[in-house]
Amino acid sequence: MRILAIILSLCFFQALSSVAQEYSNKGRDFWIAYPAHINGTGSVMGIYITSDQDATVKINAGGTNLPVVQVVRNQVQRVFLGGGANNPTNTDVYLSSEDGIKPGAAIHIVSDKNIVVFAHIIRSARSGATLVLPTPVLGIEYVVASY
Repeated sequence: MRILAIILSLCFFQALSSVAQEYSNKGRDFWIAYPAHINGTGSVMGIYITSDQDATVKINAGGTNLPVVQVVRNQVQRVFLGGGANNPTNTDVYLSSEDGIKPGAAIHIVSDKNIVVFAHIIRSARSGATLVLPTPVLGIEYVVASY
């Protein structure tokens, strides 16, 4: 009986470790959507990247590779999409309420070291922000709570 209890315990602990999920907001791979905003493509998405170590970050927005971002440890690097002459366009990634499914309209961020990413949609007196979760944290089931 004691041997059976030991075997069952080992099987239980093995099963726990095999379904573990990463729950940190630090990571090396991120995906962001640019959802509809009341100001349309007149809005700007700010992407804020930070890390506790120096990192090289590549951002692809709707199939366009943006210039490589060098993150200096313990500082915040900002990248903006849309809304200005020096900013890359946001039209390829912006998802209007009429788009439905728009293939290839994602923002993909990849880093050589662990980073933390925040996104902030800005326009006039309106804004919305989020902490972007790394791909391993996202899981496979989603609930979109929106208006």
